[in-house]
Amino acid sequence: MKRCLIICLLLVQYIFVQAQTAKITFENTLSKTGEVGFYLPGPPKSSFQLFGDSAEGNYFFKDGILKQDIHVKELTPIYYYAGKLRGYLYVSPGDDLHVKFSRIGDKDSVTITGKGANNNQYLGLTTSLNREAFKNDTLPDRVLAEIKKMDLQNQVAIQRYIKKHKPTKAWKDMMALNQKYTPLDLFVGFSGNQKFSYRNKKNYRELKAVWDKKQDSLLNAVDIQDTKAVKSEVFYSFLSDYLLRKKESLWEQMKDSTVMQKYYPGMTREEALKMHSSDSENQFVERMINQEFQGKVNELAYASLLNNIQRDKKTNAAAIIDRFEKKYPDSEYLKVFAPMISEVRTNEARKLNDKMIFIPGGTEFSNFDQVLEKVKGKTVLIDLWGSWCGPCHQEIQKNAGPLKKHFADKDVTFMYIANYDEGKDEQLKKLIAYYNMEGLHINANRTLTDDILKKTGASGFPSYIIIKKDGSYELSKAGYPMKRDELIKQIEESL
Repeated sequence: MKRCLIICLLLVQYIFVQAQTAKITFENTLSKTGEVGFYLPGPPKSSFQLFGDSAEGNYFFKDGILKQDIHVKELTPIYYYAGKLRGYLYVSPGDDLHVKFSRIGDKDSVTITGKGANNNQYLGLTTSLNREAFKNDTLPDRVLAEIKKMDLQNQVAIQRYIKKHKPTKAWKDMMALNQKYTPLDLFVGFSGNQKFSYRNKKNYRELKAVWDKKQDSLLNAVDIQDTKAVKSEVFYSFLSDYLLRKKESLWEQMKDSTVMQKYYPGMTREEALKMHSSDSENQFVERMINQEFQGKVNELAYASLLNNIQRDKKTNAAAIIDRFEKKYPDSEYLKVFAPMISEVRTNEARKLNDKMIFIPGGTEFSNFDQVLEKVKGKTVLIDLWGSWCGPCHQEIQKNAGPLKKHFADKDVTFMYIANYDEGKDEQLKKLIAYYNMEGLHINANRTLTDDILKKTGASGFPSYIIIKKDGSYELSKAGYPMKRDELIKQIEESL
Protein backbone atom coordinates (compact mmCIF):
# COMPACT_ATOMS: atom_id res chain seq x y z
CA MET A 1 0.00 0.00 0.00
CA LYS A 2 2.82 2.38 1.00
CA ARG A 3 4.72 1.51 -2.22
CA CYS A 4 1.58 2.17 -4.28
CA LEU A 5 1.12 5.56 -2.59
CA ILE A 6 4.74 6.54 -3.39
CA ILE A 7 4.30 5.53 -7.04
CA CYS A 8 1.09 7.56 -7.26
CA LEU A 9 2.75 10.59 -5.72
CA LEU A 10 5.66 10.32 -8.16
CA LEU A 11 3.22 9.99 -11.04
CA VAL A 12 1.30 13.10 -9.91
CA GLN A 13 4.59 15.00 -9.55
CA TYR A 14 5.67 13.89 -13.04
CA ILE A 15 2.34 14.97 -14.55
CA PHE A 16 2.55 18.33 -12.76
CA VAL A 17 6.10 19.00 -14.03
CA GLN A 18 5.11 17.97 -17.54
CA ALA A 19 2.09 20.27 -17.39
CA GLN A 20 4.39 23.20 -16.65
CA THR A 21 6.52 22.60 -19.76
CA ALA A 22 5.90 23.59 -23.35
CA LYS A 23 8.09 22.30 -26.14
CA ILE A 24 8.76 24.41 -29.23
CA THR A 25 10.78 23.49 -32.31
CA PHE A 26 11.60 26.48 -34.50
CA GLU A 27 12.62 25.87 -38.10
CA ASN A 28 14.16 28.83 -39.91
CA THR A 29 14.44 28.63 -43.70
CA LEU A 30 14.69 32.39 -44.25
CA SER A 31 17.62 33.25 -46.49
CA LYS A 32 19.53 35.43 -44.02
CA THR A 33 20.77 34.49 -40.55
CA GLY A 34 19.80 36.63 -37.58
CA GLU A 35 16.41 37.51 -39.04
CA VAL A 36 14.45 35.77 -36.31
CA GLY A 37 14.12 37.01 -32.74
CA PHE A 38 11.83 36.88 -29.74
CA TYR A 39 10.96 38.77 -26.60
CA LEU A 40 8.43 38.65 -23.79
CA PRO A 41 5.85 41.44 -23.93
CA GLY A 42 3.77 42.65 -21.04
CA PRO A 43 4.34 42.33 -17.29
CA PRO A 44 7.78 41.12 -16.11
CA LYS A 45 7.64 37.39 -15.41
CA SER A 46 9.48 35.53 -12.65
CA SER A 47 9.52 31.82 -13.50
CA PHE A 48 9.92 32.27 -17.23
CA GLN A 49 13.31 32.18 -18.92
CA LEU A 50 13.21 32.57 -22.67
CA PHE A 51 15.62 30.50 -24.74
CA GLY A 52 18.63 30.20 -22.49
CA ASP A 53 20.34 33.13 -20.82
CA SER A 54 18.78 35.92 -22.87
CA ALA A 55 15.27 37.28 -22.44
CA GLU A 56 15.18 38.91 -25.85
CA GLY A 57 17.08 39.43 -29.08
CA ASN A 58 18.26 37.40 -32.05
CA TYR A 59 18.84 33.66 -31.73
CA PHE A 60 21.06 31.32 -33.66
CA PHE A 61 19.69 28.24 -35.34
CA LYS A 62 21.83 25.13 -35.68
CA ASP A 63 21.22 23.76 -39.16
CA GLY A 64 18.07 25.85 -39.26
CA ILE A 65 16.61 24.31 -36.09
CA LEU A 66 16.14 25.73 -32.59
CA LYS A 67 14.53 23.46 -29.96
CA GLN A 68 13.35 24.81 -26.63
CA ASP A 69 11.60 23.58 -23.52
CA ILE A 70 9.82 26.51 -21.90
CA HIS A 71 8.40 26.48 -18.39
CA VAL A 72 5.07 28.28 -18.17
CA LYS A 73 2.34 28.38 -15.53
CA GLU A 74 -0.40 29.62 -17.84
CA LEU A 75 -1.03 30.94 -21.34
CA THR A 76 2.01 33.14 -22.04
CA PRO A 77 2.54 35.45 -25.04
CA ILE A 78 5.87 35.49 -26.88
CA TYR A 79 6.42 38.17 -29.50
CA TYR A 80 8.43 37.12 -32.56
CA TYR A 81 9.86 38.85 -35.57
CA ALA A 82 10.91 36.80 -38.57
CA GLY A 83 11.92 38.60 -41.73
CA LYS A 84 8.95 40.84 -42.51
CA LEU A 85 6.63 38.97 -40.16
CA ARG A 86 5.59 40.25 -36.74
CA GLY A 87 3.35 38.22 -34.48
CA TYR A 88 2.70 36.41 -31.22
CA LEU A 89 2.86 32.85 -30.01
CA TYR A 90 0.51 32.01 -27.15
CA VAL A 91 2.19 29.16 -25.32
CA SER A 92 0.39 26.98 -22.75
CA PRO A 93 1.61 24.22 -20.40
CA GLY A 94 1.83 20.95 -22.31
CA ASP A 95 2.11 22.52 -25.79
CA ASP A 96 4.36 20.79 -28.35
CA LEU A 97 4.68 23.23 -31.25
CA HIS A 98 6.57 23.19 -34.53
CA VAL A 99 7.05 26.73 -35.88
CA LYS A 100 8.45 27.08 -39.39
CA PHE A 101 9.55 30.45 -40.82
CA SER A 102 10.00 30.42 -44.58
CA ARG A 103 10.35 32.71 -47.57
CA ILE A 104 9.11 32.19 -51.12
CA GLY A 105 10.31 34.95 -53.40
CA ASP A 106 9.92 38.12 -51.38
CA LYS A 107 7.04 36.81 -49.24
CA ASP A 108 7.67 35.60 -45.68
CA SER A 109 5.33 33.14 -43.97
CA VAL A 110 4.96 31.13 -40.79
CA THR A 111 3.48 27.62 -40.48
CA ILE A 112 2.60 26.29 -37.02
CA THR A 113 1.63 22.69 -36.29
CA GLY A 114 1.48 20.38 -33.26
CA LYS A 115 -0.27 20.47 -29.91
CA GLY A 116 -1.39 24.04 -29.19
CA ALA A 117 -1.44 25.03 -32.87
CA ASN A 118 -5.09 26.06 -32.53
CA ASN A 119 -3.93 29.01 -30.37
CA ASN A 120 -1.07 29.95 -32.64
CA GLN A 121 -2.09 30.38 -36.25
CA TYR A 122 -1.07 33.71 -37.76
CA LEU A 123 -3.70 36.27 -36.77
CA GLY A 124 -2.29 39.46 -38.25
CA LEU A 125 -4.02 42.00 -36.01
CA THR A 126 -3.32 45.69 -36.57
CA THR A 127 -1.76 46.83 -33.29
CA SER A 128 0.05 50.07 -34.14
CA LEU A 129 -0.86 53.43 -35.63
CA ASN A 130 0.75 55.06 -38.64
CA ARG A 131 1.93 58.09 -36.65
CA GLU A 132 3.21 59.82 -39.76
CA ALA A 133 -0.33 60.10 -41.11
CA PHE A 134 -1.43 62.15 -38.08
CA LYS A 135 1.78 64.00 -37.21
CA ASN A 136 0.30 67.47 -37.88
CA ASP A 137 -3.06 66.90 -36.18
CA THR A 138 -3.84 69.28 -33.33
CA LEU A 139 -7.20 67.65 -32.54
CA PRO A 140 -7.88 63.95 -31.82
CA ASP A 141 -10.85 63.31 -34.12
CA ARG A 142 -9.03 61.65 -37.03
CA VAL A 143 -6.84 59.42 -34.89
CA LEU A 144 -9.82 58.33 -32.79
CA ALA A 145 -11.69 57.40 -35.97
CA GLU A 146 -8.69 55.34 -37.10
CA ILE A 147 -8.45 53.59 -33.73
CA LYS A 148 -12.16 52.74 -33.89
CA LYS A 149 -11.73 51.39 -37.41
CA MET A 150 -8.77 49.25 -36.34
CA ASP A 151 -10.70 47.97 -33.34
CA LEU A 152 -13.65 46.84 -35.47
CA GLN A 153 -11.35 45.15 -38.01
CA ASN A 154 -9.50 43.32 -35.24
CA GLN A 155 -12.75 42.15 -33.65
CA VAL A 156 -13.87 40.70 -36.98
CA ALA A 157 -10.47 39.00 -37.46
CA ILE A 158 -10.63 37.45 -33.99
CA GLN A 159 -14.16 36.09 -34.53
CA ARG A 160 -13.09 34.57 -37.86
CA TYR A 161 -10.08 33.00 -36.15
CA ILE A 162 -12.24 31.53 -33.37
CA LYS A 163 -14.66 30.04 -35.89
CA LYS A 164 -11.88 28.55 -38.02
CA HIS A 165 -9.29 27.36 -35.47
CA LYS A 166 -11.33 26.82 -32.29
CA PRO A 167 -8.74 28.13 -29.79
CA THR A 168 -8.91 27.44 -26.05
CA LYS A 169 -10.97 29.45 -23.57
CA ALA A 170 -7.72 30.86 -22.11
CA TRP A 171 -6.79 32.23 -25.56
CA LYS A 172 -10.24 33.75 -26.07
CA ASP A 173 -10.12 35.33 -22.62
CA MET A 174 -6.69 36.80 -23.36
CA MET A 175 -7.85 38.21 -26.69
CA ALA A 176 -10.91 39.74 -25.04
CA LEU A 177 -8.72 41.43 -22.42
CA ASN A 178 -6.27 42.71 -25.01
CA GLN A 179 -9.01 44.08 -27.25
CA LYS A 180 -10.73 45.71 -24.30
CA TYR A 181 -7.68 47.88 -23.57
CA THR A 182 -6.24 48.30 -27.08
CA PRO A 183 -8.08 51.55 -28.00
CA LEU A 184 -7.01 53.13 -24.71
CA ASP A 185 -3.43 51.90 -25.11
CA LEU A 186 -3.18 53.26 -28.66
CA PHE A 187 -4.67 56.64 -27.76
CA VAL A 188 -2.60 57.22 -24.61
CA GLY A 189 0.60 56.25 -26.42
CA PHE A 190 -0.20 58.50 -29.37
CA SER A 191 -1.58 61.55 -27.57
CA GLY A 192 1.34 61.70 -25.15
CA ASN A 193 3.74 62.27 -28.04
CA GLN A 194 1.36 64.30 -30.17
CA LYS A 195 1.28 67.21 -27.71
CA PHE A 196 4.73 68.20 -28.92
CA SER A 197 3.26 68.95 -32.36
CA TYR A 198 1.01 71.69 -30.97
CA ARG A 199 2.93 72.72 -27.86
CA ASN A 200 3.93 76.06 -29.37
CA LYS A 201 0.41 76.98 -30.41
CA LYS A 202 -1.13 79.97 -28.63
CA ASN A 203 -4.18 77.88 -27.71
CA TYR A 204 -2.07 74.96 -26.41
CA ARG A 205 -4.02 74.61 -23.17
CA GLU A 206 -7.36 74.54 -24.97
CA LEU A 207 -6.10 71.93 -27.43
CA LYS A 208 -4.63 69.78 -24.67
CA ALA A 209 -7.93 69.97 -22.79
CA VAL A 210 -9.69 68.44 -25.81
CA TRP A 211 -7.19 65.56 -25.94
CA ASP A 212 -7.48 65.06 -22.17
CA LYS A 213 -11.28 64.96 -22.37
CA LYS A 214 -11.16 62.26 -25.06
CA GLN A 215 -8.69 60.26 -22.99
CA ASP A 216 -10.92 60.54 -19.91
CA SER A 217 -13.82 59.25 -22.00
CA LEU A 218 -11.80 56.17 -22.99
CA LEU A 219 -10.67 55.66 -19.39
CA ASN A 220 -14.26 55.78 -18.16
CA ALA A 221 -15.29 53.15 -20.72
CA VAL A 222 -13.14 50.43 -19.11
CA ASP A 223 -12.21 49.31 -15.60
CA ILE A 224 -8.51 50.04 -15.06
CA GLN A 225 -8.71 48.52 -11.57
CA ASP A 226 -9.74 45.09 -12.92
CA THR A 227 -7.46 42.45 -11.40
CA LYS A 228 -7.89 40.26 -14.49
CA ALA A 229 -6.23 42.96 -16.59
CA VAL A 230 -2.82 42.36 -15.01
CA LYS A 231 -2.39 39.31 -17.28
CA SER A 232 -2.76 41.37 -20.45
CA GLU A 233 0.34 42.60 -22.27
CA VAL A 234 -1.79 45.38 -23.79
CA PHE A 235 -2.93 46.56 -20.35
CA TYR A 236 0.68 46.61 -19.14
CA SER A 237 1.65 48.67 -22.19
CA PHE A 238 -1.17 51.10 -21.44
CA LEU A 239 -0.27 51.29 -17.75
CA SER A 240 3.39 52.10 -18.45
CA ASP A 241 2.46 54.80 -20.98
CA TYR A 242 -0.24 56.18 -18.70
CA LEU A 243 2.17 56.64 -15.79
CA LEU A 244 4.65 58.44 -18.05
CA ARG A 245 2.07 60.78 -19.62
CA LYS A 246 0.22 61.41 -16.37
CA LYS A 247 3.50 62.39 -14.73
CA GLU A 248 4.28 64.84 -17.54
CA SER A 249 0.78 66.31 -17.36
CA LEU A 250 0.97 66.77 -13.60
CA TRP A 251 4.32 68.53 -13.88
CA GLU A 252 2.43 71.31 -15.66
CA GLN A 253 -0.13 71.48 -12.85
CA MET A 254 2.06 71.35 -9.76
CA LYS A 255 1.39 74.97 -8.82
CA ASP A 256 -2.29 74.10 -8.46
CA SER A 257 -2.95 73.70 -4.72
CA THR A 258 -5.55 70.94 -5.27
CA VAL A 259 -3.10 68.83 -7.28
CA MET A 260 -0.34 69.50 -4.79
CA GLN A 261 -2.44 68.40 -1.81
CA LYS A 262 -3.56 65.25 -3.62
CA TYR A 263 -0.02 64.01 -4.22
CA TYR A 264 1.71 65.62 -1.23
CA PRO A 265 -1.00 65.48 1.48
CA GLY A 266 -0.31 67.09 4.82
CA MET A 267 2.55 69.23 3.52
CA THR A 268 2.79 72.98 3.26
CA ARG A 269 3.18 74.46 -0.20
CA GLU A 270 6.90 75.02 0.39
CA GLU A 271 7.42 71.47 1.70
CA ALA A 272 5.53 69.96 -1.24
CA LEU A 273 7.48 71.97 -3.83
CA LYS A 274 10.77 71.04 -2.19
CA MET A 275 9.83 67.36 -2.09
CA HIS A 276 8.67 67.44 -5.71
CA SER A 277 11.81 69.25 -6.85
CA SER A 278 14.04 66.71 -5.11
CA ASP A 279 12.60 63.86 -7.21
CA SER A 280 9.90 64.61 -9.77
CA GLU A 281 10.56 61.24 -11.40
CA ASN A 282 10.71 57.94 -9.49
CA GLN A 283 9.39 59.09 -6.13
CA PHE A 284 6.65 61.18 -7.71
CA VAL A 285 5.55 58.26 -9.92
CA GLU A 286 5.35 56.12 -6.79
CA ARG A 287 3.03 58.71 -5.23
CA MET A 288 0.91 58.62 -8.40
CA ILE A 289 0.72 54.82 -8.27
CA ASN A 290 -0.50 54.83 -4.70
CA GLN A 291 -3.08 57.52 -5.47
CA GLU A 292 -4.39 56.03 -8.72
CA PHE A 293 -4.34 52.24 -8.29
CA GLN A 294 -5.18 49.52 -5.76
CA GLY A 295 -4.54 45.82 -5.26
CA LYS A 296 -3.02 43.78 -8.09
CA VAL A 297 -3.02 46.77 -10.46
CA ASN A 298 -1.08 48.79 -7.87
CA GLU A 299 1.45 45.93 -7.67
CA LEU A 300 1.72 45.82 -11.46
CA ALA A 301 2.21 49.60 -11.62
CA TYR A 302 5.05 49.23 -9.12
CA ALA A 303 6.54 46.57 -11.42
CA SER A 304 6.43 49.09 -14.28
CA LEU A 305 8.24 51.63 -12.09
CA LEU A 306 10.85 49.06 -11.05
CA ASN A 307 11.34 48.15 -14.70
CA ASN A 308 12.05 51.81 -15.49
CA ILE A 309 14.43 52.07 -12.52
CA GLN A 310 16.24 48.99 -13.79
CA ARG A 311 16.59 50.56 -17.23
CA ASP A 312 17.58 54.11 -16.32
CA LYS A 313 17.09 56.55 -13.40
CA LYS A 314 18.15 55.16 -10.01
CA THR A 315 17.04 58.16 -7.93
CA ASN A 316 15.59 56.96 -4.59
CA ALA A 317 15.64 53.39 -5.94
CA ALA A 318 16.49 51.68 -2.63
CA ALA A 319 13.78 53.52 -0.68
CA ILE A 320 11.15 52.67 -3.30
CA ILE A 321 12.23 49.00 -3.31
CA ASP A 322 12.03 48.90 0.51
CA ARG A 323 8.48 50.24 0.45
CA PHE A 324 7.48 47.79 -2.28
CA GLU A 325 8.93 44.83 -0.34
CA LYS A 326 7.08 45.88 2.81
CA LYS A 327 3.81 46.27 0.90
CA TYR A 328 4.14 43.09 -1.21
CA PRO A 329 6.54 40.71 0.62
CA ASP A 330 5.43 37.73 -1.50
CA SER A 331 5.35 39.48 -4.87
CA GLU A 332 6.68 37.49 -7.82
CA TYR A 333 8.26 40.72 -9.07
CA LEU A 334 10.77 40.59 -6.22
CA LYS A 335 12.18 37.49 -7.95
CA VAL A 336 12.10 39.19 -11.35
CA PHE A 337 14.06 42.18 -10.13
CA ALA A 338 16.28 40.38 -7.58
CA PRO A 339 19.56 41.05 -9.47
CA MET A 340 18.69 44.74 -9.87
CA ILE A 341 17.63 45.03 -6.23
CA SER A 342 20.93 43.51 -5.08
CA GLU A 343 22.88 45.89 -7.32
CA VAL A 344 20.91 48.93 -6.11
CA ARG A 345 21.62 48.13 -2.47
CA THR A 346 25.30 47.57 -3.13
CA ASN A 347 25.64 50.82 -5.09
CA GLU A 348 23.53 52.84 -2.65
CA ALA A 349 26.09 52.00 0.05
CA ARG A 350 28.86 53.75 -1.90
CA LYS A 351 30.18 57.06 -0.62
CA LEU A 352 31.87 59.95 -2.37
CA ASN A 353 35.63 59.52 -2.58
CA ASP A 354 38.57 61.86 -3.17
CA LYS A 355 38.52 61.10 -6.91
CA MET A 356 35.07 62.68 -7.23
CA ILE A 357 36.06 66.33 -7.36
CA PHE A 358 33.61 69.25 -7.41
CA ILE A 359 35.26 72.22 -9.08
CA PRO A 360 35.27 75.14 -6.62
CA GLY A 361 32.90 77.87 -7.74
CA GLY A 362 31.63 75.74 -10.63
CA THR A 363 27.99 76.48 -9.84
CA GLU A 364 28.74 80.17 -10.45
CA PHE A 365 30.38 79.77 -13.87
CA SER A 366 28.51 81.69 -16.54
CA ASN A 367 30.38 80.66 -19.70
CA PHE A 368 32.24 77.75 -21.23
CA ASP A 369 35.54 79.66 -21.24
CA GLN A 370 35.65 79.37 -17.44
CA VAL A 371 35.35 75.60 -17.77
CA LEU A 372 38.14 75.51 -20.36
CA GLU A 373 40.38 77.55 -18.07
CA LYS A 374 40.02 74.97 -15.29
CA VAL A 375 41.27 72.12 -17.50
CA LYS A 376 43.89 74.05 -19.47
CA GLY A 377 46.59 71.80 -20.93
CA LYS A 378 44.57 68.58 -20.49
CA THR A 379 42.70 66.19 -22.75
CA VAL A 380 39.18 66.05 -21.34
CA LEU A 381 35.98 64.16 -22.09
CA ILE A 382 32.98 66.14 -20.91
CA ASP A 383 29.72 64.29 -20.30
CA LEU A 384 26.73 66.66 -20.37
CA TRP A 385 24.09 64.93 -18.29
CA GLY A 386 21.25 65.49 -15.80
CA SER A 387 19.73 63.60 -12.90
CA TRP A 388 16.33 63.86 -14.64
CA CYS A 389 17.61 62.43 -17.95
CA GLY A 390 16.83 58.73 -18.45
CA PRO A 391 19.14 58.27 -21.46
CA CYS A 392 21.95 59.91 -19.45
CA HIS A 393 21.58 57.29 -16.72
CA GLN A 394 21.54 54.52 -19.33
CA GLU A 395 24.70 55.74 -21.03
CA ILE A 396 26.58 56.25 -17.76
CA GLN A 397 25.74 52.71 -16.65
CA LYS A 398 26.71 51.24 -20.00
CA ASN A 399 29.77 53.27 -21.00
CA ALA A 400 31.43 55.16 -18.12
CA GLY A 401 33.26 52.14 -16.73
CA PRO A 402 34.51 50.73 -20.05
CA LEU A 403 35.71 54.19 -21.20
CA LYS A 404 37.71 54.73 -18.02
CA LYS A 405 39.15 51.23 -18.23
CA HIS A 406 40.24 51.83 -21.83
CA PHE A 407 41.98 55.11 -20.97
CA ALA A 408 43.28 53.99 -17.55
CA ASP A 409 46.95 54.33 -18.55
CA LYS A 410 46.45 57.40 -20.74
CA ASP A 411 46.27 61.07 -19.87
CA VAL A 412 42.53 61.62 -20.19
CA THR A 413 40.47 63.57 -17.64
CA PHE A 414 36.77 62.84 -17.23
CA MET A 415 34.40 65.70 -16.44
CA TYR A 416 30.68 65.53 -15.74
CA ILE A 417 28.56 68.67 -16.11
CA ALA A 418 25.03 68.31 -14.72
CA ASN A 419 22.37 70.48 -16.38
CA TYR A 420 18.99 71.76 -15.18
CA ASP A 421 19.77 70.37 -11.72
CA GLU A 422 20.09 73.61 -9.79
CA GLY A 423 19.28 73.12 -6.11
CA LYS A 424 19.76 69.34 -6.35
CA ASP A 425 23.34 69.12 -5.08
CA GLU A 426 22.63 66.38 -2.53
CA GLN A 427 20.73 64.27 -5.05
CA LEU A 428 23.57 64.65 -7.55
CA LYS A 429 26.15 63.61 -4.97
CA LYS A 430 24.18 60.44 -4.22
CA LEU A 431 24.03 59.56 -7.94
CA ILE A 432 27.71 60.38 -8.48
CA ALA A 433 28.62 57.97 -5.66
CA TYR A 434 26.06 55.41 -6.87
CA TYR A 435 27.53 55.29 -10.39
CA ASN A 436 31.11 55.67 -9.14
CA MET A 437 31.54 58.75 -11.34
CA GLU A 438 35.17 59.52 -10.55
CA GLY A 439 36.31 62.73 -12.22
CA LEU A 440 35.61 66.45 -12.17
CA HIS A 441 32.07 67.71 -11.52
CA ILE A 442 30.09 70.90 -12.11
CA ASN A 443 26.40 71.50 -11.41
CA ALA A 444 25.77 74.08 -14.13
CA ASN A 445 23.41 77.01 -13.81
CA ARG A 446 21.19 77.73 -16.82
CA THR A 447 23.42 80.49 -18.12
CA LEU A 448 26.38 78.12 -18.30
CA THR A 449 24.28 75.36 -19.87
CA ASP A 450 23.00 77.73 -22.56
CA ASP A 451 26.53 78.94 -23.33
CA ILE A 452 27.91 75.39 -23.60
CA LEU A 453 25.11 74.30 -25.93
CA LYS A 454 25.54 77.39 -28.10
CA LYS A 455 29.34 77.16 -28.40
CA THR A 456 29.67 73.40 -28.86
CA GLY A 457 26.60 72.78 -31.01
CA ALA A 458 25.24 70.18 -28.58
CA SER A 459 21.45 69.93 -28.91
CA GLY A 460 20.41 67.61 -26.10
CA PHE A 461 21.43 65.24 -23.35
CA PRO A 462 23.53 63.24 -23.05
CA SER A 463 26.15 64.93 -25.21
CA TYR A 464 29.91 64.53 -25.16
CA ILE A 465 32.58 67.14 -25.78
CA ILE A 466 36.26 66.45 -26.28
CA ILE A 467 38.69 69.17 -25.15
CA LYS A 468 42.24 68.99 -26.52
CA LYS A 469 45.38 70.08 -24.72
CA ASP A 470 45.60 73.24 -26.85
CA GLY A 471 42.17 74.36 -25.59
CA SER A 472 40.27 73.59 -28.78
CA TYR A 473 37.22 71.35 -28.55
CA GLU A 474 34.78 69.37 -30.64
CA LEU A 475 31.46 67.65 -30.20
CA SER A 476 31.49 63.87 -30.08
CA LYS A 477 30.56 62.06 -33.28
CA ALA A 478 29.46 58.97 -31.35
CA GLY A 479 25.77 59.93 -31.34
CA TYR A 480 23.04 58.40 -29.19
CA PRO A 481 22.95 55.59 -28.30
CA MET A 482 26.69 56.05 -28.00
CA LYS A 483 28.92 54.29 -30.51
CA ARG A 484 31.65 53.73 -27.95
CA ASP A 485 34.34 52.70 -30.44
CA GLU A 486 33.72 55.89 -32.39
CA LEU A 487 34.16 58.01 -29.26
CA ILE A 488 37.32 56.13 -28.24
CA LYS A 489 38.78 56.74 -31.70
CA GLN A 490 37.94 60.45 -31.50
CA ILE A 491 39.54 60.81 -28.06
CA GLU A 492 42.67 58.94 -29.12
CA GLU A 493 43.05 61.25 -32.10
CA SER A 494 42.97 64.16 -29.66
CA LEU A 495 45.79 62.85 -27.46
